[in-house]
Amino acid sequence: MGKLNSGLFGAYTGKIGNLSFYQINEQNIVRTIGKNTVPPSEAQLNTRQQMAVATIFVQSVLGFIKVGFKVVATNEKRYPFNMAVSYHKKYALIGTYPNVEIDYSKVILSQGDLLPAQQPLVSLVPEGLLFSWFTDPIHPEQSDLDQVMLMAYFPASKQPIYILAGAIRSAGSEILKIPLEMQTGFVETYISFITEDRTAVADSVYTGRVYL
Repeated sequence: MGKLNSGLFGAYTGKIGNLSFYQINEQNIVRTIGKNTVPPSEAQLNTRQQMAVATIFVQSVLGFIKVGFKVVATNEKRYPFNMAVSYHKKYALIGTYPNVEIDYSKVILSQGDLLPAQQPLVSLVPEGLLFSWFTDPIHPEQSDLDQVMLMAYFPASKQPIYILAGAIRSAGSEILKIPLEMQTGFVETYISFITEDRTAVADSVYTGRVYL
């Protein structure tokens, strides 16, 4: 970068070739435009991979994220996608470049103040996965009409199967159906609850890895 004091180009601003001209505090500045030939540092590579891994994961479950993060994102005047990427980049990654991965036990698919699933369990049944949870009819924070939200995530294919409005909380269980052709390998599983009018949601709970 250099300064021109009313030289050849005077007070010109703009680009000519690989040179950029502009003014700062009435001084004419010229800067060379070109590609950065300095190799990225290990820290830069690590940060880039962290962002890529978090972004790819959130994008793959975006249908769930849009509902699960909507309430908190609206309150903070942010977008559900951006909030979810920021969270997972900070809290749900393990390893360092070039081996950054998602820690599925730290994944959060919904955030809110609603009562989370209590003592959730998941088991394999012919139709897919049976999720169950404890219900307490006299719990002051529990609404029997909250609807369950379920997800089974296939890390190998980066594909989710989910329900956004399943059985009501008082039912105590719900089946997440998985097509027979997809019942191979393993899935990471999650459960949450949302009010019928979609104005409140619970933090999601990781219910473990299930081998199909």
